[in-house]
Amino acid sequence: VQSLRIAIMAPSNFILFLTLLVAQSHLARSARSRRRPTAARPAGSRENPTEYDRTITTFNSEGRLLQVEYGSIAAGRGDTVSCFDLDCLVPQSSCKLRGIVVCVVREAKPKSVTWHQLTDKVHRIDHHAILVTSGLTGDSAALADMLRATCLNSRMMNGEHPTLKEIAEAVGSTQHQLTRTDGRRPFGVSAAVIGIDPIPCLGFDSNMNIAGDDDRTANRSVKLPPPGVPTLYRSDPGGTVDRCDYCAIGRGAEKAMGALESIMKGYNSKDNTNEDEGLSTERHILAEVIAKVATAAFNSEGDSPSAEEDNDVDIDDSMPRVLDIWFISTGPKNRGGARFRVARSVNRESMDEASEKLIQ
Repeated sequence: VQSLRIAIMAPSNFILFLTLLVAQSHLARSARSRRRPTAARPAGSRENPTEYDRTITTFNSEGRLLQVEYGSIAAGRGDTVSCFDLDCLVPQSSCKLRGIVVCVVREAKPKSVTWHQLTDKVHRIDHHAILVTSGLTGDSAALADMLRATCLNSRMMNGEHPTLKEIAEAVGSTQHQLTRTDGRRPFGVSAAVIGIDPIPCLGFDSNMNIAGDDDRTANRSVKLPPPGVPTLYRSDPGGTVDRCDYCAIGRGAEKAMGALESIMKGYNSKDNTNEDEGLSTERHILAEVIAKVATAAFNSEGDSPSAEEDNDVDIDDSMPRVLDIWFISTGPKNRGGARFRVARSVNRESMDEASEKLIQ
């Protein structure tokens, strides 16, 4: 009765309502008539990843997410990066000679190229930590920017540097979040987080003589803050984070990992310490290890399995390959307690000389 009263009192509204109802039903019938029949998915479609793998929830026959696999393939096409923590060789009490060696293989650039154009794989994310990547350059830069913001927020909120574990967990969380977010893809980057943890070094004597530039401060007992602990973490495009003594990422990672394992086993299987020679023996061992890690990175670039299996990898054999050797060690007088030294454009002939200079 109420609807009849409305229709009688407002006939124009009732006519408009009927017109809209008829038009809507006509559009619905037109849409159904234009709808194409759904094609049946072929039986072997899951084996062809180029047709039905555009979403983040598609698995291959081995139970792996295809988008994450594509990120791993992109990360495996980058140049080789080898990292080696000297803590597994040097006694823990010798805080001066502790550190991490990072060897980054790249193409030789002309002398006109500035230094910041050579550091697309090594990113300084805080005073005490760096991020070394292999894979897509744009993804590496985006990941580094996110980590810089994370470290800055941590310093502003807590008043101290974040630990390397917190930074590595931020890397893994960022990479894992992209594997389950609609409309985004995983980063095609494998990363290594390297730095000095702000944790006191065991056996460190804070009352030590520090030779300063001024004669008044030379040979004076200065109480320094205890140095931190060199730490190395590795992450993959899926977001898995591992604490490592040594690791390798990039095109020749598999071959480099075998060489780094041989280096560690070779030095740990024999007694390399000599109490009579002391510090000079340790320095000689460290220089030798740095040269061997650099050699492992160089040798892994040639005839790497991933480069042979993937025909889409574009490697210019005419361009000479060089190394950037980084040595990250404790430095109580440096900002963040970390000391970063680098030897750029090192070739096979100058490898031993660069290794000696890095530990001076």
